[in-house]
Amino acid sequence: MRFFGVPFFLTLLFFHYPSFSKINDKRVYDNMYNACVENPRQLNSREISIYCACFASDVMERFTVKELIELEMGILAAKDDEAKIRIAASNSKIEKIAIKCITEIIN
Repeated sequence: MRFFGVPFFLTLLFFHYPSFSKINDKRVYDNMYNACVENPRQLNSREISIYCACFASDVMERFTVKELIELEMGILAAKDDEAKIRIAASNSKIEKIAIKCITEIIN
């Protein structure tokens, strides 16, 4: 019985491996960057470009596909923009990314 468990675990790990790695799909970066640029904050165009490039790159580096889909589903289920912002802001990875990218603009 013990023998069955090890190969099953390794097979499960193999098939779910992409969920443990960073996102490498350029389309994800493009979508993140474009969505960011389309929602300008109180920044000039240079600052928006720096912030959005940083944000999109870090999301791809720190999130798995599964995590990003789960976050997006939560945001899409929100009833209004304020709830969407609350959901995104409550994610610790998003919070760390935003702080890092804002810091890049300031420095």
